[in-house]
Amino acid sequence: MGSTSAHTSSSVTATNKGLKKVASTLSGRHQYRARLYRLLSTYSTASGKVQLTTVFETQALKKLEQKDRLGAQLFGYLTELTRRSNLSPLQALNALLPSDEVAIIEAHPTENLEQGFKRAAFLANKKNDIHAAFTSSLLMPIMSLVIGFTTAFYLLSNQVPIYLSALPDLSYWPAIARPLLTLHAIFVTYLPFTAGAIAGFVLWVRLYSLKAPPGGHRKFFDKLPPWSIQKQMQASVFLTSLGTMLQQHKTLRESLFSLTRVSPTYLAVYQRQMLTKIEANLPVSKIIASDIFDPETRNFLSDFVEKDSLPDLMQDLGKEQLNEMANRIVNLSTVVGTLFIMLSAILNMYIVFSGFALNDAMVAYYR
Repeated sequence: MGSTSAHTSSSVTATNKGLKKVASTLSGRHQYRARLYRLLSTYSTASGKVQLTTVFETQALKKLEQKDRLGAQLFGYLTELTRRSNLSPLQALNALLPSDEVAIIEAHPTENLEQGFKRAAFLANKKNDIHAAFTSSLLMPIMSLVIGFTTAFYLLSNQVPIYLSALPDLSYWPAIARPLLTLHAIFVTYLPFTAGAIAGFVLWVRLYSLKAPPGGHRKFFDKLPPWSIQKQMQASVFLTSLGTMLQQHKTLRESLFSLTRVSPTYLAVYQRQMLTKIEANLPVSKIIASDIFDPETRNFLSDFVEKDSLPDLMQDLGKEQLNEMANRIVNLSTVVGTLFIMLSAILNMYIVFSGFALNDAMVAYYR
């Protein structure tokens, strides 16, 4: 009895680890997800009221035959979650795929699930465009930064020890050159700690901060990229999903409640705040005026809050914002890249000019 229980527990643990691994892999494969949604939309079209559980089982076997390991794992886990864990198909999808994409699918009724999958594919493709734009626009600046800091490391590691041996008494060092000692400590003496601190910050942002709810440290960081980019993307997706559900003649409360179940933690907090406003019988204009939206969007929505065209407006506005995001990220990356290049250039110029000042000081000292 005990061995059976232990075996079951270890099996569940292994399954959870496998789920997380597949979900992590899929989160970075935007085009793969887009093709997946296109595939599921095709099945929705063909069968009308699609039985996703049957599709999951069929595709799991088909992906094995095609030697598509990721696809076989994905559909295998989806089958297991729906058949053995009694989750609904959308709940199973939400366990493996980005929540904002599942939220768009969730916004559509079963008889119109085809459009839900197509819009999820649109979002996944937009994420791919944004990622490609961000990567390509930052490639040269990052290379410049790496070259610049490598040059700085070489200059500091070779010149500072020479200057210290020639002028061991720091009182003879000109004031402009003394910060070289701090730079030497950061980039040479304690380089492993500096690199570790940078890597730790990146991991903190990726694994914790971007998943944290609003408030706390995010009050400040939400004004800066990548936090501002994440907030804008989730707001645009939410706008599209909410407009879609309202278009299906669902109430605002029903729509928000449904979306809250599949939304990312950050977005779900704002949605629950809107539900609280509904419970307090506040007017729709106050409910829609959520801080998840930027002031311009809030003001624009308030102009149409009493109009029948509001759901269509929400969908169109959300799509427009997603289309604009790639261009905004390119512009932002250009600014950041220029700052990177200027920073590395200024750093190396400072090291060189400090060297000139120290050479003059050594000439005066030994004269």
